[in-house]
Amino acid sequence: MKGGYTGKMLRVNLSTGKIVKEGLPPEPARKFLGGVGLGSYLLLKEVPAGADPLGESNKLFFCTGPLTGTRIPTGRYVVTFKSPLTSILGWSSSAGHWGPELKFAGYDALIVEGVSPSPVYLWIDDDSVELRKAQHLWGATTGETQKRIRKELGDEEVRVACIGPAGEKLVRFASIINDEGRAAGRCGAGAVMGSKKLKAVAVRGHGGVKVAEPEKVSEVVKKMYEVWKSEPFVRSLHLYGTDAMTSFTSGIAAFPTRNFQSGWFEEWEKLSGPTLSRTLLVKKVGCFGCPIACGRVSVVKSGPYRGMVVWGPEYEHVNTFGAGCGNSDLETVSICHQLVNEYGMDGISCGRAISFAMECHEKGLLKREEADGLDLSWGNGETMVELVRRIGERRGIGDLLAEGTRLAARKLGRGSEKYAMQTKGLEYAGYEPRGMKGMALTYALGNRGGCHITTGMLYLDIGTMTWMYPLDSPLDPQALDLEKVKAEVALERRYTVVESAVLCKFFAGIVFTPSLMASSLSAVTGWEIDEGEVDRIGERIWTLQRLFNVREGITRKDDTLPERFFTEPLPDGFSRGQVLDRKTFEEMLDAYYRMVGWDEEGIPKEEKVRELGLGEFLPLR
Repeated sequence: MKGGYTGKMLRVNLSTGKIVKEGLPPEPARKFLGGVGLGSYLLLKEVPAGADPLGESNKLFFCTGPLTGTRIPTGRYVVTFKSPLTSILGWSSSAGHWGPELKFAGYDALIVEGVSPSPVYLWIDDDSVELRKAQHLWGATTGETQKRIRKELGDEEVRVACIGPAGEKLVRFASIINDEGRAAGRCGAGAVMGSKKLKAVAVRGHGGVKVAEPEKVSEVVKKMYEVWKSEPFVRSLHLYGTDAMTSFTSGIAAFPTRNFQSGWFEEWEKLSGPTLSRTLLVKKVGCFGCPIACGRVSVVKSGPYRGMVVWGPEYEHVNTFGAGCGNSDLETVSICHQLVNEYGMDGISCGRAISFAMECHEKGLLKREEADGLDLSWGNGETMVELVRRIGERRGIGDLLAEGTRLAARKLGRGSEKYAMQTKGLEYAGYEPRGMKGMALTYALGNRGGCHITTGMLYLDIGTMTWMYPLDSPLDPQALDLEKVKAEVALERRYTVVESAVLCKFFAGIVFTPSLMASSLSAVTGWEIDEGEVDRIGERIWTLQRLFNVREGITRKDDTLPERFFTEPLPDGFSRGQVLDRKTFEEMLDAYYRMVGWDEEGIPKEEKVRELGLGEFLPLR
């Protein structure tokens, strides 16, 4: 390893209190890079089949990547685990500065195992590592936890990744929050952390990251900035943050509305990026090394939450707490956004849980008295805010919704399952698959469930471009064909490498070509990596993740979407009348399986597994 790695991992056993510094195994690093790649490898190696996601045998793998902490934007980390929300592979990435700080402290990865007998937090100060009591922090919000730990340690530069009350209460979609409002949000990492009685991981590092060829790194950064300056969508992100997406998805009526009953929200402009910038925005913030500064800091200006500082809101919350719940009040969206951060919850899953409850109420399946007397009418902002609190505290109706929509629907029954908008247990983000049909493949095939960012298909479907899959002209968002399948295969491989490098998908996914990705990895690590090798690494990691899920019982039957998308045409807007054709969807699924070397049940064939150097994980069951 000539560059990009510290060569060390930190293993902490919370049951025994034992802390061990280990060497980073070079072969897995070369085959899986870092981030989600290395984390998925370690997960499959170390967590036994059938493990209880909230039990002692589950582990958390916090992994940086070879590009984390270098001059190549931006520094991120990925935490991988078995998900308490989906019971399959779970992973989540976060931005900010925590990931680079772990690298600067001298570690490529942190492995957390066991269960502490009482609440603790981990303090990493370069070579000095210790577990400290955290009983006094138990119950604190994420913002308060970060402030109190920095004060306790006497250093305002300490970076803290922590859980809030939702993680402590084992809300199945609890998140990990760092740098005030950056979140490892999806799949319930915070619940796993809470089950281990680990309140936080505080890090301070004073080292750096060595790169193999500094001059070539400078050349890569220069090329990257040239593309960035010429790309209109990147400019939109700088001006309006991730809420820039509201205009794009609304333009093609693919902005999920009232729990995916429609893709057109008649008041979408009240939620848009320009409206946010004009009304609530205070400043823009950027992550480590990033020139875009797509992060927002806003302030609520009226009502009982007047003066609340909000680290956002991001596009996904604008959809889930906005159009998804029939709400056009941007201040309500902002309040919900900040509350899910303070409680430590995934705003996508939380917002979808609320819209699920609202539709169940609309359909007569959930009575007002069963919902603690709350008015579950669409757009009721007061109810939405109260539900966020009740979910974060697992109180009343919030205890049911804290299970996530799939499990909540199973417990509620009464036919409510049809209104749980999820695949494999993971709720969908702000992209309607009848109006953006490539997203139907991405949602159905995601290795962590109904995820929107395992590929860059959303860019292709909104009519813009991703340089990870260059095209002469944009694809038709309303088409589901072999071109979309080819794009799905290529993008899932390349975006998996982005999450293993580890880079920001908004930045790298838009301005990086496969060639630029290969050049970046080569210049930093000193390895000879070309475009073909980038795809090969991505294919290996993607297949490895599928092996974990197959071991846990996943087959073709799980690679699907709710019946609504196949039987209920979109009622209005640009995509009016659009519906997914079941026969075409199944044919595209067959085509996908053939392209990636899986059998008709979605199980990787033995020859493909061996070809990718994954034979150690055979047999699959």
